[in-house]
Amino acid sequence: MFIIPALVLYGQSLSLNDLFAITLLTPPKFDSYILEHGFVDAGKDYQGDTVVNLFNCRRIINEPGKLITTINKSLSRYNVTGESLITYQTEDFNEFLQIKQQVKSAGFLCYANDSIISSGVLYQKNDLSVYVFTMDSDSAKQYAFRVKRKMLPKVKSVRFAEDLLQFTSHEYLAYVFGEKNVKKDVYFFSENELAKCSVLFLNTDRQAVFLWEDGENNCTLSNLLIGGQQMLKSSLENNSFVSQNNWRLKNGMHAGMTLYELRMLNGQDFKFYSGNSDHTGMVLSDISGKVNFDQQGVILGCMNCRDSKFMTTSVMSAEEAIGEQRILFILSIILSPITASHNLNP
Repeated sequence: MFIIPALVLYGQSLSLNDLFAITLLTPPKFDSYILEHGFVDAGKDYQGDTVVNLFNCRRIINEPGKLITTINKSLSRYNVTGESLITYQTEDFNEFLQIKQQVKSAGFLCYANDSIISSGVLYQKNDLSVYVFTMDSDSAKQYAFRVKRKMLPKVKSVRFAEDLLQFTSHEYLAYVFGEKNVKKDVYFFSENELAKCSVLFLNTDRQAVFLWEDGENNCTLSNLLIGGQQMLKSSLENNSFVSQNNWRLKNGMHAGMTLYELRMLNGQDFKFYSGNSDHTGMVLSDISGKVNFDQQGVILGCMNCRDSKFMTTSVMSAEEAIGEQRILFILSIILSPITASHNLNP
């Protein structure tokens, strides 16, 4: 009569709040926290040049009248600059359902099918994202939550156009700049080719267009567009016009800069596509000068380039155009994010 039905646990279950709390911890505090939850150090792994710290846990359930059940869990912490990233895996389906319901109840935004049992789904809120997915292992199906907390800057520290490359989702932009200052839109490359985008400070001299590689979830930055009359659905519908753009790059480059100023900034000659090309005005990719035209794409506008020589030439040099007194200037700038060696997105 003194026998009490027992549930023996080695390794506690983690809640969504536990996972969020972990992303705020320094490595020493992180180790202490998860040791208290029954995890042990399992060494290191590498994804590209990203170091991944591994921790394992075994949960043993012993209930009277039932077979002893062993559930394996693991936690991975990624050493990534600018964000705190962990992945939690469990074999416990009920735990998976509980945490996923906690994500939904916490008000995270999801653009895909977010039924309680669906996987491969991204949830976003403020500076946090949770990617829910499953994996098949030799022993049992693994249910996983990849939690990322982005270290985002304060508005006052965003001074240069390159600073905007830190914002890799619509939710990050809305969290820092305010929802009223960020609009979802569609960008037209051509009549049949388009992409989802977000526009910061639409129709102002601080407008910036973020093109998303993942259009479904409005995240993963493909390109950042500064200046020019961008082919936005909202602009085409309202016939809006932005006369100038005040964003500057760290090297001083900006929309409206003359071709001569750009040539001096680069420190050497460069080439651009002229009239007899499908890419008229685009500066050819070149990293030999002071301007990296590979990551900092430039499209030139011209006020006196309708003559036969220009229209029948495919490529022209900056010095040649300056010598012919052509009035060329930077129409728009295309910034490309530096691709990290790890591929841990979402």
